[in-house]
Amino acid sequence: MTGVNNTQNELTTSETDARRTIVFWTFFSTFAITISFVAYLIFAEFNCHKLGNCLAMQMTMPSVVVAGVLGSFVSALHRILSAQDKLNVEEYAEKSKSGMLYNIVYASIPPLTGAITAAILYAVFAGEILSGSLFPAFSCANKIDNCTNFDSFLHDFRPKEAPDIAKAIVWGFIAGFSERFVPNVLNRITVDSNGKDP
Repeated sequence: MTGVNNTQNELTTSETDARRTIVFWTFFSTFAITISFVAYLIFAEFNCHKLGNCLAMQMTMPSVVVAGVLGSFVSALHRILSAQDKLNVEEYAEKSKSGMLYNIVYASIPPLTGAITAAILYAVFAGEILSGSLFPAFSCANKIDNCTNFDSFLHDFRPKEAPDIAKAIVWGFIAGFSERFVPNVLNRITVDSNGKDP
């Protein structure tokens, strides 16, 4: 009985250590990616006000991407710390012996996925593939060519009003938080475009 209890205690300790390691590296990866985008936003703001080179995409889309990164971080923490999340401790411990690189790559997957899905969802909204009162509306600030060329699209195409910017950021967070949300949206769009029932 004592041997069984000791084994259970060891597994519990191993699992706790594994969770702590994953949380640390997930936080580190999320922090590094977020700081990179924040630094880019600061540069874009400086570039806009000091040099007069303002791109709508430089400001709005990175903000949405950061929201996606943070959403994926919250989701990852929830899974890691959840009692229902059973880690394969032995497998993780074995692979993590290969060094720091494995931990960094493993922990970087959620924030990178959140960033990508948030950016894709932003493009879906900008292309008006999804529209409605719950989704952000976009408009062109350049009334001369109405954003008919790529340069005008980058400079002047943006969420229509402040509430639309807030909606885009919220949906970016949701895209990062829910791993299946954007893939499900894309699957639904594909099915609808083929004229088939979902």
